[in-house]
This record gives sequence, structure tokens and C-alpha cells, in this order.
Amino acid sequence: MRRLAASLVVALTCGISAAGHAQGARNIASLAGVDGIEIVVEEMNPAQEALGLSERAIRSDVEVQLRRAAVHVVSQVPQCGVLPCLYVHVTTTTGTGTTASFVHVGLQQLVSLSRDTSLAISVETWRALGRIGLAPSSQTADRVRDAVRNEVDQFITAYLDANPRH
Repeated sequence: MRRLAASLVVALTCGISAAGHAQGARNIASLAGVDGIEIVVEEMNPAQEALGLSERAIRSDVEVQLRRAAVHVVSQVPQCGVLPCLYVHVTTTTGTGTTASFVHVGLQQLVSLSRDTSLAISVETWRALGRIGLAPSSQTADRVRDAVRNEVDQFITAYLDANPRH
């Protein structure tokens, strides 16, 4: 239980940090003109899979959600840094019958440094606020997938604000 509480404190700290970077006009403006995105969901570890989480199911949820909002999804092997990439990361820690989770969704794009435009790196230009959860382990998969959907909704709202013609 102590480990679970410590993990929740870490997750809360990450969430507070993410909340401190609430989306301003600059971050939303970074989405203007993005014609298509790739989706990358970080691979689940065996403990997460035992909770019923899978990279494939989360990726499918995200892809359906984006396509319904008319956001063009590029269906190829993800190459973050070449095309804008919506990155989904899920962290979980399980205690006795209870699981703490943190969900992060962000868009990574290739950007150039103003001092040297020959240098281009992939950086996160937009991020959702982050979702922290604590649930019975038997409900973790559903709660995490709901949290991912909420994070992706934040992205869709920002994307459509930056690209009103869509």
C-alpha cells in the first residue's frame, strides 16, 4: 500500500506539472496546418496487460475518435519526427486490489531551432492536461481507456480550434 501511495504522489506531481502547462494560444497555434498525424501508443508491460490494457485496443480507440472528428490519421509504421505524432503513454502501479494510473497524450512534431535551422528535432508541441486515476484493479482497463478518450478529446478540440476548416 505504501508503494501505491508513493506512486500516486508521483503521478499527482506529474499531473500538476502537466496542468501547469495548460494550453495557451501558442500551443494551439502549433497545430495549425497539421494535415495528418500518426498515432503511437507506448507498449504495455505484462502487468498492464494483466489488467486488461492493450496497445492495440487503445490505438484503435484513438484512431476511431480522430477519424470521427475528421482528423486525418496516417496509417503507416509510425515515424515520429517525420510526421506529427500523437503519443499516448499510460503508467500504472498496482497495490492490493487497487491500481493507480496516469495517462499522458501529447503531439510531437519536428521543429527547427531559430538559432540554427539546420538542426531539427522532434519535440512535444502540444499536450493534454493529464489524467490521474485510482480504481479497483478490475476496473482499471475501462477507466484508463476513458481517460485516454478524454485526453484525445482535448487534442481534437485544440486541433479543430487551430484548423477551423476541418
